[in-house]
Amino acid sequence: MAQKQKAPRQAKDPYAQRSKELTSAVQRLRGWVGSDPTRLPELGDALVALTGHRLSGHEYAAAGPDAQDSVKQAAQLLTAPGAVGAYTQSADAARYVTAVVQLAAVQAGLGLAEPAGRTVASLDDLHEQFLALRLELPLAPEVVVRALSCTARGALAGDDVVTAAATADEALRRLVAAGLPDDPDATAVTLEVEQLVADTRWAADRPADALATLHRARDRWSAVVDGRLDAPAGLSPALVARLVAPAPALHRDLADRLVATGEVDLGLVTRRTLVDLLRRVGSRGGPAAPRLLATALADLASDLLAVGRHEEADSASAEGLAVPGVAAEPGWPVVVRARVLVGSGHPADAVALLGARPVPAEQPALAGLVQQTLADAHRAAGDSSAAEQAEQAVASVVQQLGLAGPDRLADRVRGVVSRGRQAVTWEPLGPTVWDRLAPAAAAAAPAPAPAGASEAQDTGWLEAERAEAHRLEEERSAQARADAVRREEEERAEARRAAEQAEQERRRQVAEQQAEEARQAAAAEAERLETKRRREERLEAYRVEAERRAAEEAAAEAALRGEPAPAATTVPAPAEPAAPATDPRPAPEAEVRPAPEPEPVPDAEPGPLPAVPAEPVPAEPAPRTLPEPVADPVVDPLDLARQAWQQARAAGDRRTTRAAAERLVEVLRPRAEAEPAAHIALLQQVLSELAGLRMRGGDLRGARAASREARELGRGLGR
Repeated sequence: MAQKQKAPRQAKDPYAQRSKELTSAVQRLRGWVGSDPTRLPELGDALVALTGHRLSGHEYAAAGPDAQDSVKQAAQLLTAPGAVGAYTQSADAARYVTAVVQLAAVQAGLGLAEPAGRTVASLDDLHEQFLALRLELPLAPEVVVRALSCTARGALAGDDVVTAAATADEALRRLVAAGLPDDPDATAVTLEVEQLVADTRWAADRPADALATLHRARDRWSAVVDGRLDAPAGLSPALVARLVAPAPALHRDLADRLVATGEVDLGLVTRRTLVDLLRRVGSRGGPAAPRLLATALADLASDLLAVGRHEEADSASAEGLAVPGVAAEPGWPVVVRARVLVGSGHPADAVALLGARPVPAEQPALAGLVQQTLADAHRAAGDSSAAEQAEQAVASVVQQLGLAGPDRLADRVRGVVSRGRQAVTWEPLGPTVWDRLAPAAAAAAPAPAPAGASEAQDTGWLEAERAEAHRLEEERSAQARADAVRREEEERAEARRAAEQAEQERRRQVAEQQAEEARQAAAAEAERLETKRRREERLEAYRVEAERRAAEEAAAEAALRGEPAPAATTVPAPAEPAAPATDPRPAPEAEVRPAPEPEPVPDAEPGPLPAVPAEPVPAEPAPRTLPEPVADPVVDPLDLARQAWQQARAAGDRRTTRAAAERLVEVLRPRAEAEPAAHIALLQQVLSELAGLRMRGGDLRGARAASREARELGRGLGR
C-alpha cells in the first residue's frame, strides 16, 4: 500500500521569528508597565523596534497601530521630566523623533504622501529646541533617510518638484553613505528611496533617468526574491506576501514609463510579468492580491487598446473584471473595461456598465474619470447632448482638483506620479537640520551627481531587452490574430450549423403542420359528409312518419264523418347516399326497396252530399306525438325539430305542421328555461302558431293554453 506523501516542509523565515519575538516582548512589557512604571522606557524602545521591523517587511498596515502607540509612549517619556529643556535626555528625544518618522513612513507606505510630509514637518519646532539645547540625537541612518524620503514625498504630492528632487537626492546620498543598499535588512528602505528618485525624475521630465533608476530597483528586488516566487507553495503565506509587496508598484511604474517613452513591447512584457507573478502566488500574496491582479490586468488591457489590439484587450479587461470583488464597485478595472467596450463598438454596454456603479462622493478623481469615459461612450453612440454634459462634469472635477488637464485624472485614480510637461533643474540640498542633530548619521558620502547626469548611462539594458520583448510581443500578437481567426471560423461554422439545424427544424415543423392540417381537413370533411348524411336520413324519416300519421288521422276523421278515405300518397324512400370516400366505416349493404308507384291523380271535387241528420261534430283527435329522433352526437335535436317545423310550414299541411310545432315546443321549453335570451322569442312564436292550429282543429282548450303561455312569454320579453 503506497504511503501518502507528505507536503513539502516550508523553509524557516527569520523575519517571522523576529516578528514573533518583538511582538511577545511588547505584550509582556505592556503587562509589566501597569505594576512597574520604570519599565516604560523598555516598552517605548520595544515599540520602536517592532515598528521598524515591520517597516523593513513592507507591513505598513500591520505597523500602523503600533506606530501610533509608539509615538504616544515616546511623547510621555520625553515630557516625563517636564517641558523640553535642560532635563531632556538625548535618548528620549531620539526615541520620540524615531517614532514620529516611523509613523510618517507608515503613512507614506499606505499612499498618504501629503500627511506623511506634514508628520515629519511637525518636528521642525522641536528640532529648533533640540538645537538650542545642543542635543545630539543618536539616530540611526535609516531614520534620517526615511525622514528625508517622507519630506520629498510630501513635496512631490504638492507639485513642488524642485524641493522633492533635491530632498530625494539627499536621501539617496545618505542611503549610499550608510551602506544600506548592501544590507539585506534595509532592502525595503532602499527600494523606497530608489522609487522616490525615479518618481522625482519622471515629474521633472527626465524619463531616461527615471527608467534607469526603476530598472535598478526592479533588479534589486529580483535579486532579493532569488526565484523563490517561482514555486510559492513551498513558502509561508507571510513570506510570499512580503516578497510580492514591492512588485506591483515597481512593475507598474516601469511599464507605464516604458510605454510612455515608446517602448511599447518592453512595457507590455513588463505588464505580463507582473500578471503572471500575481496569478502564480494567488491568495498567498495577501488579502490585496486579487485586487492587485485585477489592476494589473486593467493596465495591460489599457496598453493593448492603445495599440489597437482589441481582441487581447477585451480578453484581459474581461478577466480583470471577473476577479471576485472587483466588478461590484467602481474602479480602474471597470473604467478600462468600459473603454474597451467603446473601442470594440459597444458604447451602450459601456454606458450600462458605468451607470450601474455610482461613484462615492469622496472619490472626485474617479468620478471625473468615469464621466470622461461616459463622454466617449455617448459620443460613440451618437448622443451629443449627453456627451457634452459628461464633458462639463469632467471640466468641473479637473478645476476642483486643480489638475493640469483631464489627462491627469487616470494618474490620480491609479496613484502614480504624472510626467512633467517640461524639464526641471535643481540644486543640491546642502546641509540640513539632520546634519546638526545627528552628526553620527551624516557619514561622509560623495556629492550627488548633477541632475540628468545619469541619462547617458544605464541604457544598455534597453538595447538588450528591447529585441527580446519585440520578439515575444510579435509572437503573442501573431498568436492572438491566429486565435481570433480561428474563433471567427468556429463562430461562423457554429452559426452555419445552427442555421442549418434551425432550417431543418423549421421544415420539419412545416411538414408536420401541413400533414396535421391535411389530416384535420380530411377528418373534418368526412365528419361533415357523415353528419349531412345522417341529418338527411333523419329529416326524411321524420317527414315520412309525419305524413303517415297525418294520413292516418285524415282517414280516421273521414271514417267518423262517413266520407271515403282519401287516397294514400306513397312517399318514395330516398336513395341511400353513397358513403364518402374518406369514411372509414364499411359501406352498408344495399336495401331492396319496391319500385315507387306513380303518384295518383287527385279525385275530382265531389258533389253535394245527401241530407243526413245532424250529428255532433266530434272533437278533432289530438295529434299523435312523433317519435323521438335518434340522438346524434353531432346533430342537435332542436335543429332537427326546427327544420321539420319549417318544412311542414312550407308544405302547407296543417296536421303535419301542428305535429311538428308540438314537437318543437317540447324541445324548446327546457332550452328556454336554461337560456331565455336565446330561445324564448322562438318559443313564443311557435306557441302562437300552435294556438291557431289547435283552434282550427277544434281543440279550444289546447288553443287557450298555448295562447296564454305565449302571452306570458311576451310579457316576459316586454312586448
